[in-house]
Amino acid sequence: MQDDVTNPVADNDVVPAQEVAAQPEPDDYDEADIQEGVDAEDEEVEVEREGKKYRVPKALEKELLLQSDYTRKTQALAEQRKAVEAQEAMIRQRAEFQETFAKDVAKFHNVQDQLAQYEKVDWNTLRQTNPDQANALFQQYVLLKDQRDNIGRDLSQKQQQRQLEEQQETAKRIEQGRAELAKRIPNWSPEQAKELADFGVKSFGFTPEEIGSIADPRAVEALYYAKIGKQFLDKQRAQASKPQQPEAQPVPQVGAKRTAPTTNLYRITDPEKWAEIRNKQEAAKRRR
Repeated sequence: MQDDVTNPVADNDVVPAQEVAAQPEPDDYDEADIQEGVDAEDEEVEVEREGKKYRVPKALEKELLLQSDYTRKTQALAEQRKAVEAQEAMIRQRAEFQETFAKDVAKFHNVQDQLAQYEKVDWNTLRQTNPDQANALFQQYVLLKDQRDNIGRDLSQKQQQRQLEEQQETAKRIEQGRAELAKRIPNWSPEQAKELADFGVKSFGFTPEEIGSIADPRAVEALYYAKIGKQFLDKQRAQASKPQQPEAQPVPQVGAKRTAPTTNLYRITDPEKWAEIRNKQEAAKRRR
């Protein structure tokens, strides 16, 4: 019976114990590889958002930069939209004011025309011939005068209020423009504003009133860079128009003795020639 029992494991499927021990366990990884992966995940970079700096994983840097750029552009569009809406509201309010003011002016002139008719009445004669009619007409005349005076006072108040609002709006635009120009133009100041105004008048023929009515900071910035460009071109033209100075030549000294070139006697192989030159050199020395 023992010989008939079949071993469920075939001989060729048996793995020796030495090979089993040599096989790596699932968790048997290189520590350097593990540390390298951890370092890559833990690497941080510094990013700046809204004036503050943060340290974030490097993998998020690109996404944060894209988000920051998108936020900046969205804010810029929102500011432009807000400025446009404010401008539209100001134009609408001005149109409404002008329409109401025009109606009140028309009422004022209508009442003024009616009063002009009453002023043509001969009140003394009318009181004598028809006292009741004279009293009724005079009462209407007094009411019209009161109505005219009330409309006139209302018109004056509205005009003063509108002038005050326009002054406030102008001051607000100027303040906003100054803040924007301080971002766009280095070292912006009232002195620099005056220089730009003078430049616009002298170089482009603007009137002071036209320069003073400029409310868009972009127009002022364009005028600023036009001034810088003109200064640069003027400087280049001035340099190009200067006459070229000739190179300085050394001035010969008056009365200076000219030294004759010295002949190297070591290169002369002819004895007679050598003696001749040598005698001349000695004679020259004695003359000195």
